[in-house]
Amino acid sequence: MQVGRTGKLTPVARLTPVFVGGATVSNVTLHNVFDLRNRGVRIGDRIIVRRAGDVIPEIVGPIKTMRTEYLPNFRIHTCPECGSKAVRVKGEREYRCVNSIGCPAQAKRAIQHYASKLAMAIDGMGDVMIDKLYDTKTIRWLYDIYTLDKQKLLAIGIGEKTAQNLLDSIEASKDVTFAKFIYSLGIPGVGEATAKTLSQHYDHVFQMAAASVDELSAIPDIGPVTAKSIREFLQSPVNIGQVSAIQKYCLRIKSPPRRSDQFKGKTFVITG
Repeated sequence: MQVGRTGKLTPVARLTPVFVGGATVSNVTLHNVFDLRNRGVRIGDRIIVRRAGDVIPEIVGPIKTMRTEYLPNFRIHTCPECGSKAVRVKGEREYRCVNSIGCPAQAKRAIQHYASKLAMAIDGMGDVMIDKLYDTKTIRWLYDIYTLDKQKLLAIGIGEKTAQNLLDSIEASKDVTFAKFIYSLGIPGVGEATAKTLSQHYDHVFQMAAASVDELSAIPDIGPVTAKSIREFLQSPVNIGQVSAIQKYCLRIKSPPRRSDQFKGKTFVITG
């Protein structure tokens, strides 16, 4: 089971390595448990695998005639990372871990997204560094990134130059637009474009947290599903506590240029 940033649980088939279409295939993503069931695949099956579009490994189905004994169906009950209950999302074909930020896999992926190039762009905070920081309990939450100092980094075996480069990158990331900050939070359904739209209507996460689903849905390009997702994320005491503290104490939010009204009421004809 793979655990995503939002807690989504995705089954992955581990295969005896096989050479298919010029590449050795040993892992195949199965999207969700319902896709797995529809294909009739069970644990221990001999299967037919291909590369869809000559690229993506795909299980076509099992060779049922090669079953020599009863093979069990794959079932999801708990998160493989933290052991918390796995529940099916209402109206969706997927399961999620209910532990949110308390789940190590979700916490690490939230930090990975926050530090990524399109988000806060913290150089030096890649997967290996995040694993080390998290596994040594040096950081647990996004806010902890801004409590790092050289002494803490040296204490867990990070070299002095690497530590200084990371701290310099964290300092540089503090000068950021509100749109980038919103995107970096990893709210489900909120990509770069939606984050930019939200930043044109709000200046602080508290304002967004106070907005109703109807108010958010009234913003162009934000539908009810995304509005509900924003609302649920910011209504979490842990989430709003973290992100509001980061915005208030850690960042230097750069105000975006306001739209000018100098052309309002005028008509332009462009020829050529």
